[in-house]
Amino acid sequence: LATQLLARVSTRYKVLVLPGELEEGEAATAWDLASHLRLDLPLPDMVAPLYLDSLLPLLASLVEESADRRVRVASAELLHVLVVFMVGRSAGQSQEVAALRSLAPLFSRLLPLLLRLSVDPDTVLQSLFSPLLTQLVHWWSRPSRGESPLTRVLLDSLLEAVCCREAGLQERAAHLLREFL
Repeated sequence: LATQLLARVSTRYKVLVLPGELEEGEAATAWDLASHLRLDLPLPDMVAPLYLDSLLPLLASLVEESADRRVRVASAELLHVLVVFMVGRSAGQSQEVAALRSLAPLFSRLLPLLLRLSVDPDTVLQSLFSPLLTQLVHWWSRPSRGESPLTRVLLDSLLEAVCCREAGLQERAAHLLREFL
């Protein structure tokens, strides 16, 4: 109500309070149309499905853009848990199910973010995502995972990071690429 009143009273302050077209577009954009991350919550009288896909863009923006360190760390911890959940979900899928409901669109958005977070100046974020990326590289470099679309997404993300202009990111991606090989 206060934002609506402020927007009507003064157009000078409207830009500061209300989101612009770009922010609204980013908030309304899903990373994938399919819902992959279903978690069944057992309640006393029923099992309620909870889809976690919509949390990923929000967590990504909080981890990268929040000025409050506690918010960044809490978002990073939840993002870490969701990535581990996603890897576990993909590991349990058969090749037919993985082809139909691939997590590649989600990982194609997440892996560049995880790379940036692994070289973040905040040591908590580094300690969360640097070992996680090394584990992901080891997991997807296994011979049984060689033809996986997720392996291709990982390699594409690493090659893109090696070619960027940020030295720390280049070095980390080169180390992970060497680890993969």
